[in-house]
Amino acid sequence: MPIKSLTNRAPSFPEIGQLRKGAEKPEKGIGRDLDHFRFTSDIPEVVEKFAAAYNGDPRLVNVFLPFQYVDENWEAWQEHWVAGGLKHRCDGEFVVRMQKGDGTYADPEPGTVSCPGNCKPTGRLKVIIPELKQLAYVTVLTGSKHDIANLDAQLRALEQLRGNLQGIPLQLRRGKKTISTPMPGGKRGRRDSWLLSIEAAPSWVELQLAAQEAAAIPQLPAPATPDVPDGAFIVNGKTGEVLSGGCDANCAEACGPDWDDVPDQDEGVADEPEGDEGDFDPPPDFLLAVIPKGKHQGKTLGELLTEDPNYVQWISTSAQDEDIKLCAQAALAWHKETQPELW
Repeated sequence: MPIKSLTNRAPSFPEIGQLRKGAEKPEKGIGRDLDHFRFTSDIPEVVEKFAAAYNGDPRLVNVFLPFQYVDENWEAWQEHWVAGGLKHRCDGEFVVRMQKGDGTYADPEPGTVSCPGNCKPTGRLKVIIPELKQLAYVTVLTGSKHDIANLDAQLRALEQLRGNLQGIPLQLRRGKKTISTPMPGGKRGRRDSWLLSIEAAPSWVELQLAAQEAAAIPQLPAPATPDVPDGAFIVNGKTGEVLSGGCDANCAEACGPDWDDVPDQDEGVADEPEGDEGDFDPPPDFLLAVIPKGKHQGKTLGELLTEDPNYVQWISTSAQDEDIKLCAQAALAWHKETQPELW
């Protein structure tokens, strides 16, 4: 069984430091606003790691978020602090935590205790700084309502885009903006302030945009395949390539092997003797028939009579294409008649 208030808390990592916007506090008043981040930690080696990774006064820090959703990584309240600690915390209208007279705290029922005032906006963002190489978070602190509005909107936009904030490489920045602030005499004026913002690293954004672009491309339906009667061929009219069709598995045995299944039969075949120009009549048209596919694809029957006559002989008896079979038969008869010494 869990121990109430000890072992039934939400999962969390240890805190090892803070990123602050202001300089150290003087003896009186508050620290002045800086144009960069100030890192603080009670662990000396963590301070050394941060200084080594971000030498100088960094205005940009690489971060990851430890948890999946915005409200697990980020909180913003109106709070009233005194030297003795937190007096109360509210949502701008009703108190959600208050200090009792004995110094302990109570969480009133929602909407039952109105905010007594004297409170200021306070935002806390948990981040993991990869250069520290620790699975522990650093708290980013701000008391600016402009920072709180920026960070809340930016974090919720990222959550809406991806649904899970874990694993996104982020950049926490300080950038100069001109804002409206109260001035003496109850008037308002404009001044420059170095505000916080958080955005995805450019390398991650580039990959996301490429993925979204690919997903947005309409997928065209696959072209319809025409019905081909058994034993028929679809042939490319320009190249003579057999695109589809022919015998199915049931008639493979009767038709013989496909073009690629014919074994090489080059061994033992004599080379065609060279002759002087004009020894033979011009070759007939059937020698110009082109093999449509297989290991001799693109070659003519005339060429194969020289290179592989046994292959031509196989075509003359076993080819599925009747036209190429008849051409092969005619080529063999012509070759035997004109060069009987080779047979």
